[in-house]
Amino acid sequence: MSERFFEAAVQLPQFLSTVLMRVAERKAAEVTEIRLRSGRPVLLTLPEGSRYLLRDGSLEEKEGPRSVRLTHGQLGECFLALCQYSVHSYEREIAEGFFTISGGHRVGVAGTAVRDAQGGILQIKCPTSLCIRVARTPNALLPQQLSELLQEPALGLLIAGAPASGKTTVLRACSLALSELGRRTAVVDERRELWPAGERGFTDPPPDNCDVLSGYPKHLGILQALRSLSPQVILCDEVGGSGDAQAVAAGANAGVGLVVTIHGRSMEELRRRPQAWELLQTGAFYRVVFLAGASSPGKVASICDVDAVF
Repeated sequence: MSERFFEAAVQLPQFLSTVLMRVAERKAAEVTEIRLRSGRPVLLTLPEGSRYLLRDGSLEEKEGPRSVRLTHGQLGECFLALCQYSVHSYEREIAEGFFTISGGHRVGVAGTAVRDAQGGILQIKCPTSLCIRVARTPNALLPQQLSELLQEPALGLLIAGAPASGKTTVLRACSLALSELGRRTAVVDERRELWPAGERGFTDPPPDNCDVLSGYPKHLGILQALRSLSPQVILCDEVGGSGDAQAVAAGANAGVGLVVTIHGRSMEELRRRPQAWELLQTGAFYRVVFLAGASSPGKVASICDVDAVF
């Protein structure tokens, strides 16, 4: 697992990547985020919490004189390096608050918004924070409870969890398991995190029975898959936006199984959120799988039958 951390770290400028490459492999394997902020220390997120990066690559719970701090100029250098010195190529993604780098690592961006006449965000300039979410290995183990659910003929799973609970990793593992079962699967990968692809092809080859729609808005990707790929199952990460419920309903009405993820810690929380509740009412889902959280990413905490909710 540590190779994923180092894969992300090496894409930063040498003044920072050199330090990150000194992190012990055991710790590197546990890092879920690299957080860079203007004028502040570099923090790494681990299951036990945030840790300060020291110049020798060690990690400490509290900031000290040897902690690595970034100037505003250095943060700008990090931003340019992650964009491969071609910010224009990532403008559309950055305007949405994130972009994806080689290996499927997602970089969240905070800075100054440039807005259009309608109030929408055209771009983000002068970045002040970068959050690199380290992509997990594509062959992560699938929890036994989920493995059993994927074998059911009628498939409709909503996988819910808090941020950093392993939703994307679990969804990727689901696509591998479904392929091994011989089920044609379409993955709508709006953020290019599940099976990232570039000009040279996929960073990691997707499973044999899997088609990947990269960069499609989720609702459009679901409809495109239905029209052109004749999938048996559609996978999609972090649904809940405008139009997602209608597209999910269209998939269910076409007899296609759906496995999608959503932010949510409990059924009570999903009930309170109109878009989540709308998804549950589509009839596309039979069970909601809740993940344990950031302290145990990828672990199943509980499984609820949707019929029992209504």
